[in-house]
Amino acid sequence: MKLKQSQKEQNQGVYIHGHFTKTILDQLSYCLRTTNRSSPSGAIIQGPTGLGKTTTCKMVQNQLNMEYINNGFPPPIYIIRSKSSPSMKKYYSGILRALGDHSPDTGTEAQLGNRVFEQLVLKGVRMLIFDEFQQLVERRGGQAARAIMDDIKNLADEFCISCVFVGTEAVGKLIEINEQVASRFGKLIKINYMRFDNERNQLITRKFLKAYATKNGITGLNLSDYENCLRIYAATKGDLRILVDLLDYASGFLTGHKKTGLSISKLKTAYNFMPVRMRMLGNKNPFSAELGIIEDTLKLRDYSQGVEV
Repeated sequence: MKLKQSQKEQNQGVYIHGHFTKTILDQLSYCLRTTNRSSPSGAIIQGPTGLGKTTTCKMVQNQLNMEYINNGFPPPIYIIRSKSSPSMKKYYSGILRALGDHSPDTGTEAQLGNRVFEQLVLKGVRMLIFDEFQQLVERRGGQAARAIMDDIKNLADEFCISCVFVGTEAVGKLIEINEQVASRFGKLIKINYMRFDNERNQLITRKFLKAYATKNGITGLNLSDYENCLRIYAATKGDLRILVDLLDYASGFLTGHKKTGLSISKLKTAYNFMPVRMRMLGNKNPFSAELGIIEDTLKLRDYSQGVEV
């Protein structure tokens, strides 16, 4: 079961991996290089759920950490998971947990803070990635967020650590809440769902679906074909998690013991398992509806003019 979950998480990161990983890797590499100065740089990675932001950050973390390990240095990057009701004490606990502390929740805020300081020096930490950081903005409000961000900034300055904040759209509000964030962590990387509303986005989506099918051994249907892409987009709203489930229902590429070929009829059946809230065409099944009806309903058309992907 754990293997299947791991595979699913990996698949959920394919889209963001194909189009945003290099940007994230380059930015985190740059931030890592700035930790030799008194005020290291940082970044904010923002986007809706279902794109694999966390998965991609883990991939980049593993890649950069391995480069350090292979050169005889301790891994410099740690990912901190934000709590649903965050406070500075809970962030200290999260940092301690990520650093392998045996009792990360035991002690007062001051005691936890002192242990964090000791561990940061001991482990040679150079970057902290705060995942699901929108929790701070959404649950605590502007004043509390400003105070906690001041503490995190001071922590970063004290130990020359770069901080990266990852979350949904709300995490971008940190720039408005705290002027220090705007100057120090102002690099904002915005990530969106797959889109189909212009030539560039259609090309990106078609290339992604082709690469996705190849990576996962999905056969029987050309996913990069305009018509097939449009039907899949209409069925998923560009949400990668929904796409993963749809293709898995239709072909068993992720959970099946033996993979099967994909077809429009199988996608039509699989669509019946999709959440009602995702249905862009009302009661119409995008895998049986006429192409013109889909285009008219979604106000989309073929911008590629027959271009092969």
